[in-house]
Amino acid sequence: MSRTNVQAPPKVKENIKQRQKVQNPKNYKVVLYNNHITAFEAVVDVLKTVFIKSHAESVQIMWYAHNSGFALVMISTKEICELKADEAKNYCLNKKDDVEMGRNMGYEHLQFEVEEDESNN
Repeated sequence: MSRTNVQAPPKVKENIKQRQKVQNPKNYKVVLYNNHITAFEAVVDVLKTVFIKSHAESVQIMWYAHNSGFALVMISTKEICELKADEAKNYCLNKKDDVEMGRNMGYEHLQFEVEEDESNN
């Protein structure tokens, strides 16, 4: 009977210094700026439709912007924030002629801006 030497596979040592450090992408935010022309219902509509916010959250954001001059809508990567802000602007342009009870809703006056989040490291 012959004996076979079974050897364990060689161990691979990982050199921690050689590992590349992966950095998380910087966060950006979409900010809604208040104006005195757009109907409250229009603001809530855009927040619900474009940003997929609940009715309650949309109302809360709308009132915060109304009382403070601006409100945080979302935080994400730069690309996603720019995409959502553009989507909101296009949605508002498509609804600029909407009238409710004889009053223009003022969608075209809504301002959504993308800004770098100050809490980035």
